[in-house]
Amino acid sequence: MSWIPIYTTFPSHRKRKRLSRLLGASCSQTIGCLVQLWLYAMEHAQAGNLADLADDEIAAEAGWDGDPAAFVDALTDAGFLSPDRTIHDWDEYGGRFIARRERDRVRKAAGIPVREEEMRLEKKRVEKKDRTRVRASRIPDDFSLTPSMLEYARQKGVGESEARRVTEEFVLYWQSASKNAEKINWEKAWQLNLLHQIGRGSVKMDAKVVDLKDSERW
Repeated sequence: MSWIPIYTTFPSHRKRKRLSRLLGASCSQTIGCLVQLWLYAMEHAQAGNLADLADDEIAAEAGWDGDPAAFVDALTDAGFLSPDRTIHDWDEYGGRFIARRERDRVRKAAGIPVREEEMRLEKKRVEKKDRTRVRASRIPDDFSLTPSMLEYARQKGVGESEARRVTEEFVLYWQSASKNAEKINWEKAWQLNLLHQIGRGSVKMDAKVVDLKDSERW
């Protein structure tokens, strides 16, 4: 048995409201037509593309008894149909179920138990998530002042020698730290540390750098 998900917020969705305004139809009527059209696609247009259907056929499958051309135009204007007559966001409605049904068919043909297949899919999902996750780490042993960091310091009015001193203290502190000693982006952490030190007045500002910055404004 095929089915599609309908979210509880769908009646108040802006696209659904726009469709009602365009058609001069009630909320229940537009939802009914959309669901009926999606159910048709589940069985007869599983890619979500209705390009093979004429306007009157789309209207008939949706249960719309008004002007077919106006109905299709309204579906397109409201964002439920793409210009090529593909159902917008089809994966959110029927495509996901169709893909699952195909996986189940292959699983059953191969004699794989349901639980084993669910575990395989969950493992695959976790592995994909792990590949895209940015992991925090301790400060690299070779962390040092880079050209981009020096340029950032100069933009803030800090000369090279002072930037190197700040960097050396930064590295020593985090190499010896035991709590919260992992960061995702160590250069950003260094920039934040530099700003804090400037704000506390614990960094010696370079008058030449500041003067140069002021002259560049003009």
